[in-house]
Amino acid sequence: MTEERRFHATSMKCSFGIDQNQRPCEDAACSVCSIGQTSFKLEHAGGGPLFANLGHLRYGRGLYFSKTSSKSHDYGVGSERVRQGERHRCMFLCKVALGSPLQTREAQIQDVELDGLIRARGHGGAHDSVVGLTRAQGGSLNHEESVVYSEEAALPSYLIVYKYR
Repeated sequence: MTEERRFHATSMKCSFGIDQNQRPCEDAACSVCSIGQTSFKLEHAGGGPLFANLGHLRYGRGLYFSKTSSKSHDYGVGSERVRQGERHRCMFLCKVALGSPLQTREAQIQDVELDGLIRARGHGGAHDSVVGLTRAQGGSLNHEESVVYSEEAALPSYLIVYKYR
């Protein structure tokens, strides 16, 4: 089984992590606190602003990660808070079990095709995850993207809080 470290950014309702006096909130819509307290849930996959804007997920309903923190940073706009005039965001560094990954050059794979390729989608398949390859690797993405389809395949290890310009 291939286990990798990957970044995952999401939104939050409170200021946990950014405000050091803030405890994790109990709001089920606060993704940062929910992930931190109960780990990842597939039922919440696709609930972010990117899905709302595009209307689809590149590699179907799954848990998305990147080996590049700057790619995850782009998905973390919903965690941004301004504190004392400085912008802060947060993201998770996770352990992700990719298992037997399908490495694809494609920018998108349709759900019906994924169903036959990914074991966890219930129709057989030889793969546990999808890894979208970069242009430098012969693929179509700017930054590699990893998707797992089982909640047990991803473990949030650290919440990284950072300020940026």
